[in-house]
Amino acid sequence: MVFIKVVALLVGLSGLQICCGSDDLESWGKLVLANVIYRHGARAPVTSYPNDPYLDQSVYWPRGYGQLTQLGEQMHYELGSFYRQRYSSLLPLEYNVNDTYIRSTDVDRTLMSAQSNLAGLYPALDEETTDKIFWQDIPIHTVDEDNDQLLQSSYSCSRYTYEAALVTSSKEYLCVEEKNAAMKEYVANYSGSSAALVYDVIKAEYEHGLTLPDWTSEVFPEPLSSYASFEMLSSLAGTKELEKILTGKFFEELSTNLQAKVNSTLSPDRSLFMYSAHDINLLNLLHTLKVWNGKIPPFASSILFELRLNSLNQYVVTVSYRNSSSEDPHLLNLTGCSSPACPIDEFITILNNIIPEDYDTECAVVPSSDQTIEFIIPKEGIPEEWHDCFNEPASADSSQFLSINYNYGA
Repeated sequence: MVFIKVVALLVGLSGLQICCGSDDLESWGKLVLANVIYRHGARAPVTSYPNDPYLDQSVYWPRGYGQLTQLGEQMHYELGSFYRQRYSSLLPLEYNVNDTYIRSTDVDRTLMSAQSNLAGLYPALDEETTDKIFWQDIPIHTVDEDNDQLLQSSYSCSRYTYEAALVTSSKEYLCVEEKNAAMKEYVANYSGSSAALVYDVIKAEYEHGLTLPDWTSEVFPEPLSSYASFEMLSSLAGTKELEKILTGKFFEELSTNLQAKVNSTLSPDRSLFMYSAHDINLLNLLHTLKVWNGKIPPFASSILFELRLNSLNQYVVTVSYRNSSSEDPHLLNLTGCSSPACPIDEFITILNNIIPEDYDTECAVVPSSDQTIEFIIPKEGIPEEWHDCFNEPASADSSQFLSINYNYGA
């Protein structure tokens, strides 16, 4: 059986978005505060499929499904070492509560990623190794998923659940499902399971060096990766309301941290805020800032929001994206900023348009309405063969975005 293998990837290790070139620490001013958010490291698949040749979990995934692997630990140790080099002027070698704060989702792989990251950021000191303690013990803060509005807002938000159902039942979404019917049938026949689930399994197996079954060569990485990424659209902050729900609380905390630092009211006067999270967190932050091109952020990728004081004694914010250990972070050019080093007032204005006035009200299910809603998605991330399933948006640049349209009263 032959399938069209699209060239454009929604998923990949590159994941580059609109940017203006390589990051440069020196040219944008003295670094005074960093807020970083990253995706956890490589993990085991969250489950298996019936015909999976690697079903013996005790052999292949001894820590359990969905858990961080040794490869994931290595990724985050490397990322932490990168932070140590980048933020050496901000952070002493020894951890202090007044310097650094770490927050994680209440998920094993993000908590473990934070631990591995901190081992690279704060390596063991000589006096500790003499006592045979080979690490600095550093607290990681978390909140249970149902109450985590900062990093897991979708779990407790009925508005999000309602909108996701409208997206997956839309004619545009169903059109793409139909275009992939033959591929899904092929995968189901060989695997005994759904295409999206199988993708998660074989991608994890591939990244950990396991030999994939011969039948997967027809669908992996493409078109299966593009289809699996498309399935994530129901989790996307595709409307202004969803932007506030899915990213607003994070941007509110970011705004608070930045303004307190500028006004000398940050207490404790920390230099680094670190957040350990998931692909969907980074994806939605980038999408809300209109700098995401549809590729899922890879394991241990990181967004860096950095406050700087330039040569004119003015505060500016740079936003960079690190998606590869072999490249410097990519400096992002934000709409609404007059420069890649965004003046603090301009950056806060952008955030104010995203921060919800009342999170609980925003999360309430909207009443039935005949109003047509545009759910915006990046055009670059959608294979060209699927473009005819979507609409040209009225509220966004049609050269860069497509839309799914639905009514709340449908």
